[in-house]
Amino acid sequence: VTVTAFSFDLVSMTESLKAASHRFVNVKVYVDRSHALRGTTLKMLDRLEELRQHGVCVFLVTGLGSGGIQHSKSVYTDGFILLGSANWTESSRTNHEFGVVLELEGEGRHLLRQRMQVMHAHSEPLTPQIYFDARRARDEKEKEKEKKQRSQSVDVGQTARRFSIARKRAQEKALLAENPEEV
Repeated sequence: VTVTAFSFDLVSMTESLKAASHRFVNVKVYVDRSHALRGTTLKMLDRLEELRQHGVCVFLVTGLGSGGIQHSKSVYTDGFILLGSANWTESSRTNHEFGVVLELEGEGRHLLRQRMQVMHAHSEPLTPQIYFDARRARDEKEKEKEKKQRSQSVDVGQTARRFSIARKRAQEKALLAENPEEV
């Protein structure tokens, strides 16, 4: 089984691929390197590590040129390929997506094999060290984001208090102007 993905966190797919690996099926997953390590799909990195720990070969792919990405979404098994627009994510389940299943024979299998060799040449396996480094970077980024949100909340509170105090002083001045004898 060979899966290609830009984005990946679909639990049912994760479980199916792990089960296939446990049945000694050779399972390979090729994902976009940058998105896997730093992208917005929050659970992607952990799902890929889970696959790796269960014997799935996970490969991080770079594009063919500067700024290129691995953007295909497919599953190839037993001479059939599923191609589509859907990312393998929980959030994609609510989208309008299209897919097609094709049976590949002869020349089609040969062309797919060639294409996968090119993709493989532009990839590296996910290792425990790469996972650890990316997980740490993501956690640090999240802490910075939380810290920034907390500091912004304090600023909002201080600003509100300042306006509240200024409004109260303005009201007091207005009262004094209207009733100077009460001072």
